[in-house]
Amino acid sequence: MISPSKWTRNLVLALLVLVAAQGLVNAIRPVIGWLIGLTAGAVVLAVVVFLVLQKGRRW
Repeated sequence: MISPSKWTRNLVLALLVLVAAQGLVNAIRPVIGWLIGLTAGAVVLAVVVFLVLQKGRRW
């Protein structure tokens, strides 16, 4: 059987891990959003450049 002090310590450790994970997710979320925005912007730019070049070649 687990002693109460050990059980309490495990509970506190689990809570600390959860808080740390939550903080990490909150810190990383804007970076992920920025990367997704950057990637989408790069793709749109590449498509526009490609279309302009294709049109330029046709004329």
